[in-house]
Amino acid sequence: MGGMAENAMFALASGGFLAPFALALGANIFQIGILAALPYLTQVVQFPAILAVEKYRRRKALGIPAAYVTNLLWIPAGMVPLLVATPGSPAILALMAVIGFRGLFASTWNTAWVSWMSDLVPKSMVGSYYGKRWVYVMSTIVAVSIAASFFVDWWTANVPFGQPIYAYSFLLIGEALILGISGPTLAAGAKEPLMPPAPDTGKSVLNTLIEPLRDRNFSHLVRFLFIWSFASNLAIPFLPFTCLASWATP
Repeated sequence: MGGMAENAMFALASGGFLAPFALALGANIFQIGILAALPYLTQVVQFPAILAVEKYRRRKALGIPAAYVTNLLWIPAGMVPLLVATPGSPAILALMAVIGFRGLFASTWNTAWVSWMSDLVPKSMVGSYYGKRWVYVMSTIVAVSIAASFFVDWWTANVPFGQPIYAYSFLLIGEALILGISGPTLAAGAKEPLMPPAPDTGKSVLNTLIEPLRDRNFSHLVRFLFIWSFASNLAIPFLPFTCLASWATP
């Protein structure tokens, strides 16, 4: 349930809704590219997060507070049009600042969650567990995305005093208050297997971080994920803009 809430919230706060929200704030193509890149630029925080997990051995204690902060930061993001004149550079810069700051906590949460789940889910059940999990997650994402799209259309057509941008504001604020709180709360109820004491290997921090890359199969996986992520994330953030431009062209 926690994963369904987290991913449904991500669907509402990612390209399909974030791009038109940014356009309404006055973003240009370059700024949309920066918005799409910010969550990945902040992934460097995973390095100190890994070291923190290795040192303190408490994934839940590190990850759950970071998850709450990550999700609740969508509230100030949604409040940008309510606090800053739009469209304009100050509004889009404020959105960039919030998303960049949010990425720092998101990287910490993701690092703790991956390590936590790798110990919680038995190795013999990994395939079936994540297969079933993604069926539920994707079904939730589809349902929530369609419902949010209908809400934006309804708001645009039936709320005479409100600009369309406020529909996205209420979506971000509402998702943070409902999905953003319920996701970490449900995740906190899962058991956390105790990590054994860290072995004293005498290796430096750098060697600890690069050691997995020496595994041939893991290196192949990293290269595949790099190419796949580069190709998909190169296009996905601009797809909503392309659709909007096509729709607006007579």
